[in-house]
Amino acid sequence: MKESQLSIGNYAYPLHSFDYFLNSMEEMGVRQIELWAAEPHLYFGDFTLTQVEALGIKIASHGISVSCITPEQCEYPINICASNVNERRRSVDYFKRAVEVAEILGAPKAFLTAGRHVHDENREEAYLRGVDSLKELVNYARYKGIGLVIEVNPFELEVPNNVAGLRQLLADVDGGDWLLPVWDIDCAARSGEWGTDYISAFGNRIGNVHFSDGVGEHYKGHLVPGDGTLPLTRCLEELDAAGYTGTVAVEVMNSRYDADPDTAMRRTLKWFRDYMAEH
Repeated sequence: MKESQLSIGNYAYPLHSFDYFLNSMEEMGVRQIELWAAEPHLYFGDFTLTQVEALGIKIASHGISVSCITPEQCEYPINICASNVNERRRSVDYFKRAVEVAEILGAPKAFLTAGRHVHDENREEAYLRGVDSLKELVNYARYKGIGLVIEVNPFELEVPNNVAGLRQLLADVDGGDWLLPVWDIDCAARSGEWGTDYISAFGNRIGNVHFSDGVGEHYKGHLVPGDGTLPLTRCLEELDAAGYTGTVAVEVMNSRYDADPDTAMRRTLKWFRDYMAEH
């Protein structure tokens, strides 16, 4: 792994301003960020595209580029599989805005999840709605020249919720290189899946890696490397062995770090730099 592959997300800074985050990243020598588009930093509903352009100028003034736009989609009412027509339309439009923001900020990709169903609805029908939504999004992203990357979460209602399901989804959407899979190390570990599973399924066509430690249980993950029990060194070695040259995005996102995210990020950067020095 090279340091040019490393991208730091602003996930650990929900109690600080975006200016504070940018200042911290510049001081720590970070040159690439994954932009979690959420309050209080960049919720799409509160920003015009002109304001996004101004934000891009500010980011660039710190010597920083944006690797990916990752809009909040777990806490907000966003679901591209929704049976409610209005909810689904709003969700698709939300991700189209992510593509537009990526275009403005010079980010090569935007991030999304596959959606979910509810217990008393037909899972297959929800899946097909998701496929239709993704086809529309892929067409729009291709038009804008922005790649899409997609993650699955290991929860029962997610459509799909494992690597095999993600592989089938990508085949059904048939988006080619415009829709690539994400390996979220913490989320995948909760369902017993590792780099070998993702590499076996996708080879080096993985579009993004979300990197954090965890303990394999719900709501106890997204930790600083070393604060959990996941074999993170092995994960990077597997990626290196597979010839992966894409982004490794840090997704440290746990309330234990909210009061002092700078310490968490310095520890994370030290872990990566120690790994790179040894490999």
